[in-house]
Amino acid sequence: MELIDRIGAWEKLRAWAEAGQLAEIADIALRRRHTDELERADRGGHGAPGQLMEFVVDEIALAARTSRVAAAHRLDLAHDLTGTLPAVFTALQTHSIDLIRSRISTEGTAASTNTSGSPSPTRRWPKPPPRRPARRAPRSPEPCTFSIPPEPRKGTRPT
Repeated sequence: MELIDRIGAWEKLRAWAEAGQLAEIADIALRRRHTDELERADRGGHGAPGQLMEFVVDEIALAARTSRVAAAHRLDLAHDLTGTLPAVFTALQTHSIDLIRSRISTEGTAASTNTSGSPSPTRRWPKPPPRRPARRAPRSPEPCTFSIPPEPRKGTRPT
């Protein structure tokens, strides 16, 4: 039984570490965004926002030793969990759920949010595109026939 307990303890530790990493990712994104807004305010609100937020994904990818795409997914997940779904984030921290279930929660609620960003009172999933009937090959009017060439005459070469 001791081995089983250790396996469970490792799972709790992993969930705690993942929640901690997501909290740090959300924090660095918030700081970069805040710094960008301050720089733009110093210019009187003119011009493009700063470029610190642009490279957050690259910094996360470098620190986590992962691809830029995976880092972008982590950044999105961190934003969703710490911003719009704090109860799911708390469940991840306390190992009530794991990272996969927290992703499922964020993806499920993303489809049910209205334009203001708050959850809709009734969950409405997007409709799938209508199915088109399968295309069939046109029928040939006559069956296909093959002809065998005649045998060459004796004394002649086949061409």
